[in-house]
Amino acid sequence: INKLFFDKYVLLLNTLTNKVREQNAIPVYITQTSGYGINSELFSASVAVMEHCKNQNLKCINLAKEIDLNYDDFYDELHLNPGGSFKVFSYLSKKLEKIINWFITINSSIKSKYDFNQFTFIFDLSNTSYIHFYALEGYW
Repeated sequence: INKLFFDKYVLLLNTLTNKVREQNAIPVYITQTSGYGINSELFSASVAVMEHCKNQNLKCINLAKEIDLNYDDFYDELHLNPGGSFKVFSYLSKKLEKIINWFITINSSIKSKYDFNQFTFIFDLSNTSYIHFYALEGYW
C-alpha cells in the first residue's frame, strides 16, 4: 500500500463525507479499476475507501474487486468503451437498488423526511467513453 497516497485519500474522503452529510444526504462510495487492472494508487484508494466506509458505517460498492472488467472493456487506461460501460451500469444498478431498499427498510420511521419516489439514479450512456452517474434528490 502507498501510505502517503492512502493518508491523503483518507483526508479527502473525510472531507467529502462531511460535506455530503451537511446536505442531509448519504454518501455511497464506489471503488474503481483501470484497463490495466489495479495499480498501487488504485489499490491504496480502494483500501482507503473500504476502511473509511467501515469506520463511518457507510455503504460501499467494491467494484474494483467484484466486477469482471478487462482491458477490452476500456478505450484507454481509464475510459470505458460501450461494452465496459454496460457492464458497470448493470453491476451498479443492482448494487444501488439493494442499498436503497436497505436504507428505506431501516429508516421507515423517518421515511416522511425523504421523498423516495423522487430518488432517481440516471445512467447516461450517450457518451460511451464513460458513464455519467447522477443521483437526483434534493441537492444534486
